[in-house]
Amino acid sequence: MLGVPSSPGAAVTEISARQVARVLGFVAVAVAYALALRYVYVNWFASEYWQQGYTVQDVGAVRWVAFILSVGVIALVLGFEVRRFSDFFNWIQFAFLVFPALLFGTLRLPHDEGFFVFVPAVVLSVLLTVVVPRIVRFRPPVLQERLSVDRLGSVLFVAGLGIAAYLVWTFRDIIRLPGIEAIYEQRELASESGAAAPVWYLLNWLMVLVCPFLAAYALRFRRRYGYLLFAVAGVVLVYSINGYKFGVAGIGLLLALHVVLKGGPTGPRIFAFFAAIFVAGALILGLVGFFLEGASLFLVSQVLMRGFGAQAIMLPNYFLYFGDAPRTFYSHNRLVGAFIDYPYDLPLGRVVGIHYSGSFDFNANSGYIATDGFAAAGVPGVLIVSCVVALFLVVMNGVVERDRLRLACLAAIPFIVVTMNTSFFTALLTSGGFLLPVLFWLSRPVESG
Repeated sequence: MLGVPSSPGAAVTEISARQVARVLGFVAVAVAYALALRYVYVNWFASEYWQQGYTVQDVGAVRWVAFILSVGVIALVLGFEVRRFSDFFNWIQFAFLVFPALLFGTLRLPHDEGFFVFVPAVVLSVLLTVVVPRIVRFRPPVLQERLSVDRLGSVLFVAGLGIAAYLVWTFRDIIRLPGIEAIYEQRELASESGAAAPVWYLLNWLMVLVCPFLAAYALRFRRRYGYLLFAVAGVVLVYSINGYKFGVAGIGLLLALHVVLKGGPTGPRIFAFFAAIFVAGALILGLVGFFLEGASLFLVSQVLMRGFGAQAIMLPNYFLYFGDAPRTFYSHNRLVGAFIDYPYDLPLGRVVGIHYSGSFDFNANSGYIATDGFAAAGVPGVLIVSCVVALFLVVMNGVVERDRLRLACLAAIPFIVVTMNTSFFTALLTSGGFLLPVLFWLSRPVESG
């Protein structure tokens, strides 16, 4: 027996029950995630990292209702299925950044007036990057000769080998694997190396673009696993040059999401993945009474505070600081800065970091909503940069066919995470994001490759 429903009504009932189960499952995960975020924020972030802006206000029921409605609207508009690249981008942003940021803003912002400006601005930002790429269609001109995905992988592998060899030669005097305590010393050595700007572009492109694509290729098509080994070696090389942990973490995140999404990328799976990481960390902290030291403290703090907390808290922090401080009107971007005077002597991350911590060592970097939005032009700036991001996603949707969607999503994971920690314009150029649509435009679909 195939279990075919005896009537159309039975099929509708069966499908509806499955949909209700999925919704209830998502709600349960969201509640657990929110409770874990609040628990860690109040009991650990606010006591150990208060100097970074983790403060707690008396929160009434109205704020919690607004938080629930805001995340509900975002989830409803997103939908559960990942049918295009923009869906994947937005689910990662929602699970890893926006959901924690909205909750932290609920706890953090001192006045309801500001809260009811901050929350709609963040929600509108997400809605723009979700809806615009679904409405606006882009069809790139078709090239007569396009590379197969296999050939593209070979080209990137050779390019990666060349970049790696050049980096080894350039930084041959300082390359080492620094321990946890020596990371900042290694970064100082790298900054004093005198390497020209193009060298740093190549280093970032290797870490954020080339290595992730090669790893995604090996995992997606289950062949040429030498690409995966090279990808791991490449990000380790970058770490040994400037102590940048992100490259290693990015490949690790790519590998983990590949396993989680084997049955196909869906929104609830992406959300549950990030929620599970944070909930597990919160449980560990609760079991040990928030008493950690040594390697365990470093690991948990890097995952919970640096991975989730630092990115999320900067949205309300930037909103508050640039509510009164001079805005940049995009002069923090070098191109615009050639025509408009930048109002500060230090980069935005340093400006905000010094304000909240009083320390020149705290670099409070943040993503495009904070940097290109609140810092640039307030709430209008958030809407402007969200439209820019939406247009980028329109282009990506146009060049990534259905058969290459999984490859594109895996390859773009480090870039997506970079956009949560820096200006979008910086992510496009410095991290090589502008090359992502170019690579998929130059290559032909898998079935014709």
